[in-house]
Amino acid sequence: PILIGEATATDIFPVTVTSNSLADYPVGTTEVTWTAKDANGRITTGKQKVTVVDTTVPVLKVPAAISLEATAVSTPVNIGKATATDLFPVTIVSNAPVSYPLGKTIVTWKATDANGNISTGTQTITVVDTTAPVMAETPDLTVEATGRETPVQLVVPAVTDIYGIAAVSSDAPASFPIGVTEVTWTAKDVNGNLSTRKQKVVVVDSTKPQLTLPKDITVEAAALQTTVE
Repeated sequence: PILIGEATATDIFPVTVTSNSLADYPVGTTEVTWTAKDANGRITTGKQKVTVVDTTVPVLKVPAAISLEATAVSTPVNIGKATATDLFPVTIVSNAPVSYPLGKTIVTWKATDANGNISTGTQTITVVDTTAPVMAETPDLTVEATGRETPVQLVVPAVTDIYGIAAVSSDAPASFPIGVTEVTWTAKDVNGNLSTRKQKVVVVDSTKPQLTLPKDITVEAAALQTTVE
C-alpha cells in the first residue's frame, strides 16, 4: 500500500474530508480527488496526483556456458532457456543462431518487462574439434622383388573429416628391401588433428635362378679317362 497522506480543511463549522483514494495504485499517474464538506453542505475539492513508476530491470538468469565437440561444420546446439523475474510480465529474446561455427560464440539474452525496463546477459558457446580424421583401411601388400631394392607403388588411403583434410603422408621409402617394411600413414585435418595407420609391405623373392647350360659336346677318347675342358 502507498501512504498518500491526509487532506485537512478548516471552516467555522465542522468539516468532513473524504477522497476517492485507492488501496493500491497502478503504474502511471492516478488523480485522487479530495472533498471537504462543511456542516452546511458547502463543498471544496482538490486534486492530488499519485504517480507510480517502474524503473527496476528484470532479474535475468542466463543458461550456463557450453563447450561441446563439433558434429558438423556448423553444429546445432541446445543452449537452454534464460529465465527472468519481475513484478510485471517479461519477454525474453536472444540472438542465438540455429547452429554454431568452430570456436566461441557469444549469445546475448535480453529481458524486457511490460514497462520497457531491460536487462541483458551473455552465454558463451564453444565448439571444439578434437576428432581425428577417419582413414580407410591400409591392407598389407606383398610384391615380388625386382631387384635388391624394389620400387612399390602404394595407394594413398581415402580420408574423411568434417572440416577437410590438410595432408595425407607416409614414411614409405622410394624402394623396399627384401623382407617386411612397416609404413606409417598420417592424415592431418585443417584443425591439426592427426590419425595414423600401419601398412606392411612385404617384398619376397620367389623367382628361381635362370640356369643356362653349355652345348652338348662329343670328343674322342684320349685315354681311359679323358680330360675335357
